[in-house]
Amino acid sequence: MKGGGGLSRRLPMTGTRRDTGLSARVRVLVRQRDGYACAGCGTSIIGRPHSIYPRRTGGMRATSWPGAYLASNLVVLCGAATSPGGCSLACEQRDPLMHARGLWLWSTEDPAAVPVLRHGSTGPEWLLPDGAIAYEEPTGRGQPRQGRPEADPKQRTSRALGRRK
Repeated sequence: MKGGGGLSRRLPMTGTRRDTGLSARVRVLVRQRDGYACAGCGTSIIGRPHSIYPRRTGGMRATSWPGAYLASNLVVLCGAATSPGGCSLACEQRDPLMHARGLWLWSTEDPAAVPVLRHGSTGPEWLLPDGAIAYEEPTGRGQPRQGRPEADPKQRTSRALGRRK
């Protein structure tokens, strides 16, 4: 054999997949709920790069917030966080229009209380943990939407000094 042939030194797959926290069931649920299309622009994701994007991450890591992997916190977006032109990158770069549509949230916002304006929808939609959609605001759920916490200079100063209002 040319090129040194012989036996392969690769180890066989063990059959275990790295746990990313997002179950296959939830992935399918979110893709079905969003109609296999990007929630931002409506582009079909079938056979195309896409992300199941957490609307709220809860800090440096998505896993730091217990609701990170609920269907109510996840949307399908085209592209990836590193590919130009996709809605996933726009959310990763904190595009204000994507925030206004509820496709990404500040860590102080509750996904259960913030509706989504998906591409092609006729009005606000509240995403539920079971993968369903509510077209009217569910009662008694979460905190009302607030602006970015750093927007108020008094809050920023109080927070930086560790004081409470």
